[in-house]
Amino acid sequence: MSVSSGAQPSVQGPVAVGDLLSEASKRFEQEFLQRPDAFSVAPASIPLLGTSAVHENISVSIAVDRYTVVVGRSSQDSSEVRVISTSCAKACVFTLPSIEEGEGDETATDVRGWDWSNIIRSLVQELRQLSGIDISGFTAVVHSTIPSHQSMNSSAALEVAMAALLQRLFPQSFCTVSQMDMILACRRADQKCSDVGSNAFTSSALEQLTCTFSRQMHAIHADAGDMRIFDFIAFPSQPTIRLLLIVPLVSQESPHLPLDRWQDSPTEDELAISAAQLMGRPSLRDIAIEDVDRASLDDRQRKAVMGVVLEANRVNQLVSMQRSCTAEDLGALLNSDRLANDECHRLLSAIRFLPGIFGCRRVNGSYQSPSSFAAIAIADVGVCGPYLVKFSQEYNCTINVLTPADGAYSSYLKFMAPQQ
Repeated sequence: MSVSSGAQPSVQGPVAVGDLLSEASKRFEQEFLQRPDAFSVAPASIPLLGTSAVHENISVSIAVDRYTVVVGRSSQDSSEVRVISTSCAKACVFTLPSIEEGEGDETATDVRGWDWSNIIRSLVQELRQLSGIDISGFTAVVHSTIPSHQSMNSSAALEVAMAALLQRLFPQSFCTVSQMDMILACRRADQKCSDVGSNAFTSSALEQLTCTFSRQMHAIHADAGDMRIFDFIAFPSQPTIRLLLIVPLVSQESPHLPLDRWQDSPTEDELAISAAQLMGRPSLRDIAIEDVDRASLDDRQRKAVMGVVLEANRVNQLVSMQRSCTAEDLGALLNSDRLANDECHRLLSAIRFLPGIFGCRRVNGSYQSPSSFAAIAIADVGVCGPYLVKFSQEYNCTINVLTPADGAYSSYLKFMAPQQ
């Protein structure tokens, strides 16, 4: 198994948000020779159980303590936007058109492609199209500890953090805009940069909702068919219970910035979309096993659709437990996911043999492609902690030890007075 350049097996814990803000503020002063006015923080999100947004189904996801922070300052007399990333030499620089000129189709075309600077350009465009929002120029620095692997959504955190910062920098423009409007604008920006484009299957914003509304030590149970319907499920309360995201190093690229998430081989999402279209259904929301049996699908499509059906059953089981869910219960639900290729099974089996592991499953990627999967596990780190470094070395992987986190927040920096 090949290893990406510079990547080494490791066990990684969180970095304090205060340290991230300090680093971002320091870089801001170096680049712009002045202090930032405000900051925002958004966590990474991970799908825990349930089908993804493309299936218009119900899911359980969780925000974790890996963050994107953004510090910034408005430039009321300028139309230039200049955003720096601490992990990328390329700056995001563009000039805003006047409100009278409008954004135009040309701007929309320019932002296609999964690049962090395109995400920012697209988001600003979407926000300016909301009623009453007038964003002038601004400067900002982005700093992140979110790995770029598909399973931990870095682009949603970037979108939510940037939107929250702009709310602080231009408060009068956002006074009539709801949080849901902001979330949907983030999702549209995300879609605009995607190679897949927008359709009925990619219209929800579960990742952005999770980044925004999560509560510490809780998961979000959300309905992709109606984003206003969501509630919280308490994470097992034992003090040493954590999530582990275990990523084979072969699947990792340069850290910290969103990458193109769409692989050459089709994911289960894409296979399920094609299956639904063949079945003449608008979505796979309420599909039954009998419907799958009668459909004319190839083996890959049938396997993907069955994954949707079985996953919906797992979500319903977890929701029925509500606040009585234990680590053992959640682990059993994770273990019941059996859609994986041989390489996935080898890693999952090894994880389950570790002391202190209650259960694990594969997350994201294509079951045909071993290079795009990771595993998520629920574990008692007080028991398995001493074994993790050796495991990461033997199985050539990075292990992220994660704690369920609060959703996004923003404020003015303490050395600045709030804008009126």
